[in-house]
Amino acid sequence: MTIRFSVMPSALTAPITSGAVPVEGFELEIFRPKTTDQNSRAMIELKFDVGEMSIAAFTKSLELGLPLRALPVFTSGRRFVQSGIHLSRASGLTSPDQLAGRAIGLPQYWISSCVWQRHVLSRMHGVGPAKARWVTVEPERFEGGPPADVELRTVAGGDLAVLMRAGEIDACLLQGGGPLPPGLAELTAPGYPDIVATEREYYRAEGVLPLMHLPVIKQELVDREPGLVPALLAAYARAKEVALADPDTVWPLPPLGHRLPELRELVGDPWPFGVTANRKAIDTFLSAAAGQGLVGRRFQVDELFVDQLPAEFA
Repeated sequence: MTIRFSVMPSALTAPITSGAVPVEGFELEIFRPKTTDQNSRAMIELKFDVGEMSIAAFTKSLELGLPLRALPVFTSGRRFVQSGIHLSRASGLTSPDQLAGRAIGLPQYWISSCVWQRHVLSRMHGVGPAKARWVTVEPERFEGGPPADVELRTVAGGDLAVLMRAGEIDACLLQGGGPLPPGLAELTAPGYPDIVATEREYYRAEGVLPLMHLPVIKQELVDREPGLVPALLAAYARAKEVALADPDTVWPLPPLGHRLPELRELVGDPWPFGVTANRKAIDTFLSAAAGQGLVGRRFQVDELFVDQLPAEFA
């Protein structure tokens, strides 16, 4: 049987997408999305059998009843989020503590990194979503906005640098870990003077390395092909072994500024597979998603995943 398989490029998926690690008993038709947003929108439309999704989009999909379930493997998009918080130099702001009452720009309100960043602003700085004003520039993946007490304005097709130069936003939330979009570098300053120290402090306080993406599978395939989930999970496990054994592997981590040995010392395995190993991070996200109004109820961790997982992934 051929499986339409679309995941983000990563050291932990490359052995599968290259064919070096097979999914025993199944053929893969490989798709390589340019962005997780693109792939999330495709999975909302059920275009692939197995595809990587934003955890925010997937959680909303569950509430809407889409016939999808997740696999507990996390191969990309795992990073701290403080490096994506940028303050306007013209605003006079020097700390995220000062963002109450300010206008904050972001691509979409409900992308996973921004859910995590609002969690950080609320938990670490006392700036909950209702205490700031929000400006987005891209269309959301789903209809419906934030809770009524949250002020949100959308500038369709807008540009965060243009908005910041015009004084319409005082800060912006980006994914972090890479170069700033054109025009923003000279207009912004990092939200923290020492991002690495701040992110290490966050981990010590919360015990969480945020996760952004996860692969999901159509429920009909889970029901019809009982051997598929074990075969996929075995392939992911083998792909991780291959990546770990290759000295030339270019890892999706460490996050910006972190060195891999120190990161391992802090968090252990930065890419743990299985529900148990990731329960705290997933639970933290689900609490934030419900608290911010992405979904109308608090999902439990085990509701996200396929049933009858092998012991090493449970």
